[in-house]
Amino acid sequence: MINQRRFDWIMFDLDNTLVDFNVASRRALHDTLKAVNINLTDELYSVYKRINYTIWSEFEQNKIDAITLRTRRFDLFFEELGQTPVPAGLFSADYLKRIIDHTFVFEGVVDLLAKLHIDHRLSIITNGLKEVQRPRLQRLNLMQYFDSIIVSDEIGVAKPDAAFFKYAHQSITDKVEKSRILVVGDNIEADVQGAMNFGFEACWLHHGKSKVRNIQPSFEIEHIGEFADLIESL
Repeated sequence: MINQRRFDWIMFDLDNTLVDFNVASRRALHDTLKAVNINLTDELYSVYKRINYTIWSEFEQNKIDAITLRTRRFDLFFEELGQTPVPAGLFSADYLKRIIDHTFVFEGVVDLLAKLHIDHRLSIITNGLKEVQRPRLQRLNLMQYFDSIIVSDEIGVAKPDAAFFKYAHQSITDKVEKSRILVVGDNIEADVQGAMNFGFEACWLHHGKSKVRNIQPSFEIEHIGEFADLIESL
């Protein structure tokens, strides 16, 4: 059993925190392109990742909305591809369905959540699209562990906006002080800085990446498997 010591509530990011989004994304893009007779090369995938990162950054900065995000990234991708095999909206819908099919959790995540759930209340707080996030949690049988699930596309605001974290705080069923809530995520700006600006503490899952912009997380781990030991030590 993991003993509760410092935090009453733990809020987990989803993509690249509990589930491997990078692998799911590449496999989904490969299959979606294959369906329109295009082969996904390493070079093409690098182009897509660059475009996708830019579009998601614009979304997180409130420069575009989620509806625009869905198609804009593929419009730009097709521009660089030099062809439009199908309308971006149709391609996006097919890609998102395949994301669900290709999603899997990192090793040890199910055991971790089962242990944490004994002594802590848990939430999912994710910047994601509504047709993808909850279906993936359901498919992976993870819904049972979470007391609240906050999806940016469902509430109209995304991390790192303070309004997102305010909504997440208000969604929990108990009155829990901000200092008793820990956010865990891989995005040092959206997850970590956003949470700490709101008054939560934050654990950065860095996957071997270096810090940026002088952001100092409350805690750091390299792999999600290290989180149980971290909680036990607090």
